[in-house]
Amino acid sequence: MKRDNSVKIVITLLKLLLIFICAPNASGQTKVENGFLDLRSADFTEKIYKLNGEWEFYWNKHLLPSDFKQREKPVPDTWGKVPSYWIKYADEIPGIENTGYASYRINIRFPENISEVVFDIPVFDAAFRIYIDGKYVGGNGLAGKSEAESKPGYDPFTYTHKVTDETVEVIINVSNFHHRRGGFWIPMKIGIPEKVSVSLERQNSISNICAGMLLSFACFFFVFFMIFKGNDATLFFALASIGILIRGISTGTYLIFTFVDINWITLIRLEYTGSFIALICGAWYFYRIYPDKYFKIICTIITVLFSSGIILVLTSPVLIFSHSIRIFIPAILLILSYYGARSIISMLKAERKGILNTIGFIALLIGVINDSILSTSNTFLFSSYILPYATVVFIFMQVIILISIWVNSFKEEKRLLAELEYVNQNLEKIVNKRTSELSNQKSELERQKEEIQKTNEELKKNITIKNRVFSIIAHDLKTPVVNLAMLTDNTRNLIGEEKREILTEEIGKQLDFTINLIDNLLIWGKAQQDQIDYRPGKWNMTDIVLDCFNLLNARAQMKSIQFSYSHRGSPEAWCDRNLVSIILRNLLTNSIKFTPEKGKIYVSVEEITDINPYLKVSVKDTGVGIDYDNLEKLRKNEIIKSTPGTRGEKGTGLGIQLCHDLIKVSKGRMHITSTRGEGTIISFTLPTQSWPGD
Repeated sequence: MKRDNSVKIVITLLKLLLIFICAPNASGQTKVENGFLDLRSADFTEKIYKLNGEWEFYWNKHLLPSDFKQREKPVPDTWGKVPSYWIKYADEIPGIENTGYASYRINIRFPENISEVVFDIPVFDAAFRIYIDGKYVGGNGLAGKSEAESKPGYDPFTYTHKVTDETVEVIINVSNFHHRRGGFWIPMKIGIPEKVSVSLERQNSISNICAGMLLSFACFFFVFFMIFKGNDATLFFALASIGILIRGISTGTYLIFTFVDINWITLIRLEYTGSFIALICGAWYFYRIYPDKYFKIICTIITVLFSSGIILVLTSPVLIFSHSIRIFIPAILLILSYYGARSIISMLKAERKGILNTIGFIALLIGVINDSILSTSNTFLFSSYILPYATVVFIFMQVIILISIWVNSFKEEKRLLAELEYVNQNLEKIVNKRTSELSNQKSELERQKEEIQKTNEELKKNITIKNRVFSIIAHDLKTPVVNLAMLTDNTRNLIGEEKREILTEEIGKQLDFTINLIDNLLIWGKAQQDQIDYRPGKWNMTDIVLDCFNLLNARAQMKSIQFSYSHRGSPEAWCDRNLVSIILRNLLTNSIKFTPEKGKIYVSVEEITDINPYLKVSVKDTGVGIDYDNLEKLRKNEIIKSTPGTRGEKGTGLGIQLCHDLIKVSKGRMHITSTRGEGTIISFTLPTQSWPGD
């Protein structure tokens, strides 16, 4: 799976996760200000509203509805932010403590068309009673003014209220002498009966489904461990699932009350014990799937610390062991950070388990952060505990991973058995196939040997070319220069116009030869290094041919050689004029060199109309021709040894090869035919239109 696709899948599934969890918690955003909430413009047909904001707060007072009917009404100590533990009001109320008792009060104004609302009343730390419009409607435990008078309790409920007055008064007496903090720490909600009923049924259904899935997954992983006893990661996972299940049914919708009636202290002990078991076993599970020697030390410390914490939970009062949450939250964030980092690294390596673990990590992280913040009376994403739901997503990812491992193991086992059976039945064929493979390997080695030999031949050819160049420089270039020096010296001592003209003519020949040799060497050297400057355009070949005739006419006249030119069709070609001029000059010079006195040289240009039209240029002479061996070398583009012309003219053997290279640069092809004693025809082609990239 590619990295980019993995990231996209994580983002998409995360969005679906958020939508899934957010759906049952959607509610209107309202705010209580100075103990009053105005809902006259609220749309109760669409939303459920939270009673969050500034409630009247009375410290160390349990006020009754009758107290607010007196002439001198009680004055609040502060406008307390709800939801929040009351210790957070310490700046406004000096001396306030975590333990104590207090009263909350709010007035709500409803729309005229609302005749009935339902109050969704959460739990308080640690006991409360509630009055609505002067009537006691219920509570949890016993809210008293001392520890002896108080009895903690958790059991959220709803109350349906008939709205008869324009304003509804809500008074809540809260006491806490048993928990680390006291107060109104979960939002209260109101809505019409239909909306609240649907919302609660949805929450209860999801809670029941999650509990059932946690129990099923725990059993599944335990059975998996019993089958594959070497994989203790599944045992840790099963125990972690049990721990989360215990915590889940002891919080949120308090599903445990469906099966058994237990007291508040046992309920809190189950919550903390389940959390600690999940933390210890979860840490070891993460270590098993991502081993690391340093993380193993952390797991050992967590095991010792929170095993002691379980003993503390079972033997001490809630007021004492509830402070362990200060250690629990950093510990779980630490192991989640390790698990998340390793999962993301695995995902970036395009490993399938990496993407699944990353999705599970994100779900757990959201659940842990939300529940941890909610436990401090603040709201992160949701106003209720969601870790059990997030854990189901995480466990589901682990189930996929383990099932995938099991399926792959089963497939691998099946594959190995099939291979073994195949080997037993086809041993002779396998041996023959292996023999054939060895033979193929031998053929491949021989092919590579041939390639090496071919490369060596090319290297030898290159060395030959270099040696040829140095030979030309050392001999052919040196000879005309020495001859020029001797002729110049003889000219000074000659008397007589006729002899002077003969020497002058010879000097001219030597100069022409030297200049032509140097030009050919320079251009050929560039061709060998792919440095030819090719600048094509539309040119008339008649002009180029006639220019070459004019340039070489004097040399041809010295042997009474006649030039002839003809063309058929359009003579225009797509070429570099300078390169084509060099090609023609070399071919004409060669023809002059090997054509006897009063011979003829014909140049023809013919337009070939085909699917890919081109121009064919031919140079034909009535010279001595080329012998078979040299003709074959020329056709293979090999350098040949230069032979003297009909009047002893010298050469380098580079001319034809240079023409071949320049014709190739010009997107053309060269063809040579020759008959000994009759002459030679050298033709080449040129494109008539531009090529891609020109």
